[in-house]
Amino acid sequence: SLEQAWYHDMEASATADAADMREAIQQLAPYMKLYRVKLLGILICILMTISFAVFMPQAIRFLVNNILGRAPLPFEVPGIGPAGDSIQGPAEQMHALWLLLGAMIVMFVFSAVANARRSYLVTSMAEGVTFDLRMRLYSHLHALPTAFHRRTPNTELSSRFWTDVATVSAALTAGVVPMVQSLLAMVIFGVVLVTLNWKLSIIALLGLPIFAYSFAHM
Repeated sequence: SLEQAWYHDMEASATADAADMREAIQQLAPYMKLYRVKLLGILICILMTISFAVFMPQAIRFLVNNILGRAPLPFEVPGIGPAGDSIQGPAEQMHALWLLLGAMIVMFVFSAVANARRSYLVTSMAEGVTFDLRMRLYSHLHALPTAFHRRTPNTELSSRFWTDVATVSAALTAGVVPMVQSLLAMVIFGVVLVTLNWKLSIIALLGLPIFAYSFAHM
């Protein structure tokens, strides 16, 4: 099992370094399944944060093209007009500007709340995983023979109990969540780029293989 493999590595080398980030992330997967609800909440918060990042440049574009430039609306905008309509006159421009400003404030508040909630959920889940790992390690240490405790220094056991377990848990906050957020943002921004201008999007996305290769060999 996962715990037996981990404990076997602990017994095999009393001087081994802490597991690297990639191995820690692999070890975290079975434990993260116990926190499905929190994982769903983290995913929703990530999507809300990405939505704000997508909305802001689109809002600036709408301000320049449709409010100040009075270009026809590309789609129906509630409170402003149907698709194909143009914003005419200072009064309509001011009305549209206030609506846009209100939408930007609302999106900013939602993004701030989502970031705060995501940080809380990630920290809470990381502490839960840390607790589960330490309790399993503690139970296993009680079942080990006396000979193991005689040949293994107490400092090594303490290091495994505190430092290594904390490293595995830190992989959740410093590895898994940022990686998922980056992948989702990459996909969503790629779709937005293609819908805006597919030719420029191809040029912009040409650097992704280089980035992926560099990340894989870090």
